[in-house]
Amino acid sequence: MTKPAWTLRVILVFGILALPSSAQDLLNLNTQCDYFTDLPGQQTYEFPPDTKVEGLIRQILNLVDAEKNFEVRASNVPLVTSGSVGNRRFLLYNQFQFWTESTGPMKWANIAILAHQIGHNVSKHVLSQDPTKRREEELEADRFSGYVLYKLGSSIQQAASALEMSSTVKRPDYYPSKSSRIDAILSVWKAAKFVADNYDTSSADDEIPRFEWPAPKPSAYMTLPRSLLVHGPSFIFQIASTLENALEKAGYSERSYYSVPDGFALVSRIEQITQTGEPKMPYERWSIDLKPPHVFSLRSYFSSLFTATPGKYRVIAFVVTPHPVITTGESPDFTTSKDWLWSGSNKLPTSIRNLRFSDEYSCTALIYEFDRATSDSAVTLRVPGSLTGKMHLEKAAIWQALGGS
Repeated sequence: MTKPAWTLRVILVFGILALPSSAQDLLNLNTQCDYFTDLPGQQTYEFPPDTKVEGLIRQILNLVDAEKNFEVRASNVPLVTSGSVGNRRFLLYNQFQFWTESTGPMKWANIAILAHQIGHNVSKHVLSQDPTKRREEELEADRFSGYVLYKLGSSIQQAASALEMSSTVKRPDYYPSKSSRIDAILSVWKAAKFVADNYDTSSADDEIPRFEWPAPKPSAYMTLPRSLLVHGPSFIFQIASTLENALEKAGYSERSYYSVPDGFALVSRIEQITQTGEPKMPYERWSIDLKPPHVFSLRSYFSSLFTATPGKYRVIAFVVTPHPVITTGESPDFTTSKDWLWSGSNKLPTSIRNLRFSDEYSCTALIYEFDRATSDSAVTLRVPGSLTGKMHLEKAAIWQALGGS
């Protein structure tokens, strides 16, 4: 009698675990995420990865323009696990349970879990067991997964399929609730779809350079209270004027406009700051001569800082749009850069300046905090940053210039 498929898989698993040590190695993970739950004390083995899975991982990394900062191994984990051994990051997958076929009931659930674990790695999560920190890490990895699922072509139902089937799985207290995780995935899936349906991100506006969208992941952020920006009915050009005046009062005499969906981003010139976030004296503050790039990208800033004086640097971007501000899990460790066309815009385009600043609009400050410890050190984007978004705005004197207290 022919054995059922699941029986053959069990036999095959036990067969592999019986292989000599040269074909398998024991991994003692010091941190890990198994998506639904963690299995402390389980012996974890690694085997050479399958090229098909590695190809899917490369495809996902290319979608977010992130570098691979982890090692891929087949393993005896439940499905897909991320973890670390010392400073080495691992993505482990069960090659008998993880299916990468183009059809099958588990396709999108498996891809969702794979993308989640990639998100942990490229976001450099420590997988803390502190409940507050870990829950935010898990939700951030879920948001990363939601963006990837949309870009790969999943339906909204398929995007939530992995978590929908998890009702019987016991989760540790430091994992978020199932409903909050589904919300995190679907909010980004919906936002990514809206941008794709309503905004052409493949080319820049003729009148204004474009902001990278989804936005690069910031060190900190804050959505500004509307009371600081408007007093009655207002238009986009009035919001831009309010922000420009505040930047001018705070000493930011140079800034540049970029296009975002149905709005704009106003970006400060890169500045050198103290360890506590205050701008340095003018002769040090503006020591980097970097004009705004044609397309806002962290690569241009990393490139400019490769030869900069060791220290801390900051860029502030005010994004005004009626749409959710999506930030990617893009890796901050860029070691290469592209050639950029230096052509920032000094004013709003006529196509958006007279749009009404309705209740759907918001203004979000994205703060990018760069570190260069020594002249021999790599440039890093600090995520999370050393300060909150509001603290950065206060230290920069922008909050006070806007009338905040």
